Amino acid sequence: MNVDDDPRFGRFGLRTDCPRCGAHLPVNGPAPTVDCADCGHTVGVPAPMIADLFRDFEKEWPDSQGSGTIVRGDITWRWTAAPVEAPACPSCGEALPDAPEAGEVACGACQTAVPVFQVPRDCRAGVKTAALVIGGSDDLSRPAEPPKPVVLQCPQCGAGLSIGHERSRITPCEYCNSQVHLPDAVWRALHPPREVREWFVRFDGEGPAAAKARSLRDKEEKRRQAAENKQKKQAKKQAIQAEHRKKLDAERHEREETAARQKRFRNLTGLVGVLFAAVLALAACAVMGASIVAYGAPWMFEAAGIGHALLLTQSLIVAGVVSALVAWFVGVVAAAWRGNVPLLGSLGMGSFHLLASVAPFVGVVFALVFAFGYTRGRFPAPPGPKWQAHRNPLGSGWPVALLLPVTSVFCTVALAMTLDLTLWELFVQMGED
Repeated sequence: MNVDDDPRFGRFGLRTDCPRCGAHLPVNGPAPTVDCADCGHTVGVPAPMIADLFRDFEKEWPDSQGSGTIVRGDITWRWTAAPVEAPACPSCGEALPDAPEAGEVACGACQTAVPVFQVPRDCRAGVKTAALVIGGSDDLSRPAEPPKPVVLQCPQCGAGLSIGHERSRITPCEYCNSQVHLPDAVWRALHPPREVREWFVRFDGEGPAAAKARSLRDKEEKRRQAAENKQKKQAKKQAIQAEHRKKLDAERHEREETAARQKRFRNLTGLVGVLFAAVLALAACAVMGASIVAYGAPWMFEAAGIGHALLLTQSLIVAGVVSALVAWFVGVVAAAWRGNVPLLGSLGMGSFHLLASVAPFVGVVFALVFAFGYTRGRFPAPPGPKWQAHRNPLGSGWPVALLLPVTSVFCTVALAMTLDLTLWELFVQMGED
């Protein structure tokens, strides 16, 4: 038997003692009253008590077997209950076929007709599943037709006495007025005892135990569904997070690839710019050197004269300065581009280096210091703590590092050459005058 069985059957027994004569009083069904077979006293059977019995039986199904006592007023009721697979025939004990409706059901073994009737409404209070009573009776009163009188001889006078069921156990003799005690056999013949029979109840529909089990299953199902939904949500969230991470990784990888391509492009173009700046720096150094050599060539004064020599020297100085500025600008821009530093800041810092390097006499010292910084990748870089630890790729500042000392020396020498040629021309003019 399972908690979800439908229909369900229970075997019940109920009995008490007559409060008047103390005789055994079986209750073979959910009847409203029961008559004592000995004294005829009518005892009321409390319907709420039977309803409580059915309710407890349903609540404990399928472990509802038990027995006990119930006290209602001055009467003690003794009950038994047990779950069964099917109701049994009261004659042979074989299982009865199913009886879904009120009426009679015939035993398949002995063909005994077993009464079937609906559970009284008062006995179904709070137990809507109690449907049918099988093998019990809803009328436990004395038979309407009394048993025939029994003839008995008076033990005192020997007169014949006709004893009916209305007589008491000790009855007076009609002839001698002596008290005659009726023997047990006579009394039982006049008051046949009611046999004790167990009766069965059919319960239809979902009982409390099944409802509780279903509620537990529903709760467990809800918990399982909630766990599954939570797991699905977590899986969905993890999938979204994984997709988001994948997207971020792809974007980061794309940015890194783009940055790497830009870095390679910047490095390549910057290297070309650095090489171009190196060529310009060498050319500027050559022009500046040519101007110095021209100043020191004695044939220049003899062939061209002082004025022409001054003009040629000045032109070479201008060409050296212009070529140095162009080479410096290209070198700073190429180094800043290759080192990925701000251009304006680098030009500003480079301008400071250039101006400090061309200062007369002391500029050589500044030029050598700055040139060392350019060879180490420290320059060009804008001022500020953000760029203090920055290092440009090695080789980026070599053109400027080569140009600064040469330009510093050239500017000092060019100033001296210009002053020398200017004074020489003045002396020559004064001699001619």
